[in-house]
Amino acid sequence: MRLQKCNKNHFYNGEKFKKCPYCALEKSGIEEDTDTFDVHSTDVTEKDMERSE
Repeated sequence: MRLQKCNKNHFYNGEKFKKCPYCALEKSGIEEDTDTFDVHSTDVTEKDMERSE
């Protein structure tokens, strides 16, 4: 891992990303929200899972 720091003082893995992924998220208007992942928010039901077996 090569730790990089962008002009806005974000740290990121320079081996994985050519440009700061945090700045890219800001430009896109998409909010990063990893703390509120809800495992029940999917449209797949238990019956759907049974059908695929």
